[in-house]
Amino acid sequence: MNISKLLSFVLIAGLCGFGHGLRAQELGLHFMSNVWQSNLTNPALAPNQKIIFSFPGVATNFSHSAVSFNEVITTNAEGQKQIDSRRLLAELREQNFLSASARVESFHLAVSVLNMQFSLHHAVRFNGLLRYPRSLAQLALEGNAGLIGQEVDIAPGFDLMAYNEIGVGFNIRLAGLWLGGRIKALNGLGILRSDPRSSIRLRTDVEIYRLQLNSDYRINSAGFFDVDIDGSEWTGDFSADGYGAGDFFRMNRGWAIDLGGRYRVNDKLSIAASIIDLGYISWQENVNNFESQGAFSFDGLALDDLVSDNSIELGSSTDTLVETLNFSETENGFTTLLASKIYLSGSYRFHRLFRAGALWYLDNQPGKTFSALALSGTLELGNIFSFGAVYSIHNRSFGNLGLNVQAKLGPVQFFALSDNVLAATRPANSRGTNFRLGLNMAFGKRGIQPPLVGRKD
Repeated sequence: MNISKLLSFVLIAGLCGFGHGLRAQELGLHFMSNVWQSNLTNPALAPNQKIIFSFPGVATNFSHSAVSFNEVITTNAEGQKQIDSRRLLAELREQNFLSASARVESFHLAVSVLNMQFSLHHAVRFNGLLRYPRSLAQLALEGNAGLIGQEVDIAPGFDLMAYNEIGVGFNIRLAGLWLGGRIKALNGLGILRSDPRSSIRLRTDVEIYRLQLNSDYRINSAGFFDVDIDGSEWTGDFSADGYGAGDFFRMNRGWAIDLGGRYRVNDKLSIAASIIDLGYISWQENVNNFESQGAFSFDGLALDDLVSDNSIELGSSTDTLVETLNFSETENGFTTLLASKIYLSGSYRFHRLFRAGALWYLDNQPGKTFSALALSGTLELGNIFSFGAVYSIHNRSFGNLGLNVQAKLGPVQFFALSDNVLAATRPANSRGTNFRLGLNMAFGKRGIQPPLVGRKD
């Protein structure tokens, strides 16, 4: 696979808004108190069942921070679709983000004993983040004519990572206070990541229009990502060839913790707080480091190669850029921090059948912090059935309506949710969507004893 073609595709997908939703947010899941998976957003949250087992499930999220597809696509006189570059550039911020994630869960097991609950789970997680400056999009769409005499940063940033996660959790009830924690053993499967502090400064000379580059740019890869730079050719593959099944759980080790608490103020009001994915991975297997430092110059990008039939092809131009930057290569291990997340929430029960909630969410991604605010309302028929709606504000978007549902027939519980259901029917008009599906088996009720400390609950 040619990396320049991959980066071209990702950049254009980002420019056209094919990505949707704030990465890994799962705002609606936090409010689904009858579903054990809400524990993933706060280890102090747990439904009132004695034994819970979940079958394999999947959750996905996609995101673009700037525009949707239909916001920047127009139809010309011949009826052909084309990019409205002027409108697109007007909508872009100085820094723009395209992200995607998936979580494939093989199982969850939770067992309650008196006031305590113990849990075990395994998941494979995939995270991807692309950051691109407005100046890079302007260079691709309009050439360097509008940048003459200016110095701009055109360096894209990216963080693609896959890893195994095995978590052991615990929560305990102390009167009106629930405390929970989880420790997670991690194994990095593959990573391709640029240093968030990297830059490529470009200046177009006023007199001769020659492009000058000042580069301080670093890329790390490891694990199943096998990357090589040879002259102008930058190639890479994601391959498990040469690895055994045991390597999936031994290579590139790391650790993470989740911490959370929930306090019941009275019979109607409760508040909760948690921090998730506080940890790291040490990458030591199949490591490659690429670095470009110094000042370079070249005659510029061939615009005829960039724009053709209302489409954009960056392959040959990025090859020229790679050759100009003259990357050096080493094989030094490195460590990356996970993108931690914070949940602060409150819940108020207006009626035994209805409760409302509010949530503030913070997602600390490399080089950028995302936040969201959500309001929810949930109708509940005991543990048998619940239906909820979530309105959220994030990603410069104010029209996000999510829905969630769970139904329990005997020990079998099914649930589904999305934080933006409108995107499912109008994806070209939306900047965000996600979904999660799951199937659990839940047995018995927790044998909760009188509070260990404090007043009766």
